[in-house]
Amino acid sequence: MTTAQTAGNGNTILVVEDSPTQAEELRYMLEKHHYRVTTAGNGQEALPLLEKERPFTIISDIMMPEMDGYELCRRIKGDGRFHGIPVILLTSLSAPEDVIMGLECGADYFIMKPYNERFLLSRLQHIQANRQLGEQTTLMGLEIFFRGKKYFINSDRLQILNLLLSTYETAIQKNQELTSATHELKMLNEQLAESMAELKGKNLELRELNVELKCQREASQESKFQAEEASRAKSDFLANMSHELRTPLNSVIGFSEVLQDEMFGLLNEKQRQYVDNIMVSGKHLLELINDILDLAKVESGKMELEPAVVNLRNTLATSLVMLQEKALKHGLKLSMKLPDAEIELIADERKLKQIMFNLLSNAVKFTPTGGSVCVSVRKVTGLDVPVSCLEPEDCGRKLEGDFVEITVADTGIGIGPEQISKLFKAFSQLSSAYSREHEGTGLGLALTRRMVELHGGRVWVESEVGKGSRFTFAIPLSQSRQE
Repeated sequence: MTTAQTAGNGNTILVVEDSPTQAEELRYMLEKHHYRVTTAGNGQEALPLLEKERPFTIISDIMMPEMDGYELCRRIKGDGRFHGIPVILLTSLSAPEDVIMGLECGADYFIMKPYNERFLLSRLQHIQANRQLGEQTTLMGLEIFFRGKKYFINSDRLQILNLLLSTYETAIQKNQELTSATHELKMLNEQLAESMAELKGKNLELRELNVELKCQREASQESKFQAEEASRAKSDFLANMSHELRTPLNSVIGFSEVLQDEMFGLLNEKQRQYVDNIMVSGKHLLELINDILDLAKVESGKMELEPAVVNLRNTLATSLVMLQEKALKHGLKLSMKLPDAEIELIADERKLKQIMFNLLSNAVKFTPTGGSVCVSVRKVTGLDVPVSCLEPEDCGRKLEGDFVEITVADTGIGIGPEQISKLFKAFSQLSSAYSREHEGTGLGLALTRRMVELHGGRVWVESEVGKGSRFTFAIPLSQSRQE
């Protein structure tokens, strides 16, 4: 089916845009796909055009003179003759208030500026496919307060779902751009590493040439400076992009929770399934963004501990509860073995929970149905670092002081000795067939190692293929001294 066939009868689109250049650009793109286009310079000019011809949909900028996009949408949705016409708002979507104001005025979709032609055409086809469904929905009213302001939401459930889906689609688009940029940065780092290796070899050859020694040293210093600048730029870029993605993603998750709680009315089975999918995908993406941001902070030295007194029993119990449902689905047994006496330590509780969640999540993921995962704890004075520690210089070394040692043991598939060294490296994946079925981001264990070391602790692993693995980390009871 061609785009023209999809448009069918009544394929006129009203474009409301105060920039003549952007209006003509939109006209060219839409007419190329066989849509009829009429244009208006602002909301005030657009309203009389609706009296003459009812468009298939309206695409409007938000920031315009005389009457902006929000007010135009509010007028259209408030007029019984026109409220069924879908309205697409072109927006920067830079704050949660953008989504709320879109809901308040009754908008049907968001498209990010600068817009992507493929996404815009997809939205138009979606509107055509759901035209009859949109006419069967009913309006609801809800007054909400957000950041000290009052808003009245008068959108129906389909509008809210469409708006959240378009917002989530925008977040996915931004994440794809982040992934592509990250890959490019990784390639640049590899190229820089190769350049540094070549420079080192040339330095050895040029030591005997006094005339060229000074020039070579300057080149080496410049290359080192560029490598450090590239590393800082990478960390800053990841941090900035993660912050930029969090805002719309938190809006997706927040409004999905509102829909799950059925604050706007009961959901049918398909709607609940869609909302649940949005919630699960949004939370997974948020976890990935948080991991990237935390890893960037660690590598740039900006991550700091927030030490406080931690009740270890409560912290571990909370971590187990977070994985309980997932374990039950796979028929796994979760258990915990603690000393009789309470253990209190000075640590960053949030990071400790994140360490436990990463280790438990991996144990559950790589343990077949019917297996078990057990958390055990013991208090030790003087830490005898085992030979399986990830830091070669620590193997067999004894660290002074009081430590708490926590082990997560599973009956999973196990890990071969040749792959253990890859476990705690960022973006590293195991090569076994079973692990490929459970691919993750490759950041969890890398971040775990860095957070343990930030506490002044050590982490190690013992594993046997087919029998399971034991991940152990030890951190000082007090943060007054870190190795």
